[in-house]
Amino acid sequence: MGLASLLLGLFLWSSYQRTWELQESRLAFSSELIAEWIRGAFVASDYLLRDMAGQINPDDLRYPHPDPEAR
Repeated sequence: MGLASLLLGLFLWSSYQRTWELQESRLAFSSELIAEWIRGAFVASDYLLRDMAGQINPDDLRYPHPDPEAR
């Protein structure tokens, strides 16, 4: 009976450790995925802002704009 309890305990401990390792690897993968998504969003924003910077006249960025209609 003691041997069976010991084997069951070892099996449960091994199962617990394996579950913990799987959760850590899933968390690491999710973190990598989120980091890549954020990095891609910043790159896309950078391209968009660079494109807009070439099309906007700096005089149009004054606040308050002297021409209310143009604002």
